[in-house]
Amino acid sequence: MEEANPMLALERDETVRTPPAIWFQGRGETLHDYKDVESSFNGNEPQRFVENYRKAGGEITLEYIEADRHAGHSPDLSKTGDMFERMVAFVHRRIRVER
Repeated sequence: MEEANPMLALERDETVRTPPAIWFQGRGETLHDYKDVESSFNGNEPQRFVENYRKAGGEITLEYIEADRHAGHSPDLSKTGDMFERMVAFVHRRIRVER
């Protein structure tokens, strides 16, 4: 798990592809939005990943949504607000439509 961990690959300065990315993170979601006590990074894991991704030359946006999630449960997508519209806008900005 440690060897294939994307966060640690970035922190080891491995050569990785960094296409434009967007991360939607639910507020209060305990599965991914936590502080790694073994890390010296001041923030939570989403912020740590975003910082590492940018240091590696990638473009990434971290967007918080009002959708909590707890281990073993799916998020309530009815609480995500305009997440899907923001996702479509992100993709649309990065693709070229050929006619």
